[in-house]
Amino acid sequence: MLELWKKKFTAAQYSMEYHRPTAFVLSQWQTSSQPSLLYLIYKWAITIFFIVSWVISIIDIPHLNEPNFNHAKWLIYLTNWGFTMCMIQSILSTAMVTVCYSIARQDSGKIIVAALISKMIILVSETSKFQDHKILRLYKVYWVTNIIATDTAFGITIVYWSLLYNANLMSPNATNIIVHVFNSVIMMVELCLAMHPVRLIHFYWSFIFGCLYVIFTVIYYFSGGTGKNNSPAIYPILNWSKAEKTTVVCVIVCLFVVFLHVVTYCIFKLRKTIHKKWFGTKNVESAVEIGKDNPIPVLSNDLV
Repeated sequence: MLELWKKKFTAAQYSMEYHRPTAFVLSQWQTSSQPSLLYLIYKWAITIFFIVSWVISIIDIPHLNEPNFNHAKWLIYLTNWGFTMCMIQSILSTAMVTVCYSIARQDSGKIIVAALISKMIILVSETSKFQDHKILRLYKVYWVTNIIATDTAFGITIVYWSLLYNANLMSPNATNIIVHVFNSVIMMVELCLAMHPVRLIHFYWSFIFGCLYVIFTVIYYFSGGTGKNNSPAIYPILNWSKAEKTTVVCVIVCLFVVFLHVVTYCIFKLRKTIHKKWFGTKNVESAVEIGKDNPIPVLSNDLV
């Protein structure tokens, strides 16, 4: 057990380097070594949903005509920080999948035409080059935003409905449900479908994100900032007039987000286990012939 933990907390695990960037444009469950059309359609649908929902949450239609309602204060809420991260990671992912799918499709066409003309099965010089495209350099940025979006989405949903929601004061309108329920549902689906790994040590990204928000709330409070409708605190549990109590709450919530990352990691491992059981030793993760739909044996000691 100790040796296992040592492997998960090495310098290499801290970094955002991954030996197979193509894992960030493929689904765990596909059998092709190229980006899937179905996965591409799914990515576009999710991205459009996030963008439209993000805009709607800013407009905040239920409060649109209230004279004392300050829409600029949309920026002060952690819910909106988290939802923005969900949108950003989705845009980055869709961009990578779209470009790689387009390149792989073009190259596949070249291969087929060349094969027919020359009566060969495949021309090695014409194999797909999507794995070398510069768009994949975005995978590190996407990975960071995906980690933060996933952990904070789960945290926001749990904390909101367990500690903040008051049925007597708040209405469960569509926008409220989208940013406090669908955020977690979609990130859970993303976690279950994606091929790229979750590293246990990467909890620090979500922890840093949480700390940055706490620092923001402190600065905002002592600068005279107020919540919507001029309430003294952004959230009831983040009232810095009671600094000691609020500090304890912040520490507990940040640690809870770390715990949620551990849960996320466990879901990732479960995904891998189920996939291995269903597909056995065959997988496209370690494909060596890009452009051919041949399942290849999976690597045994993946750096995840």
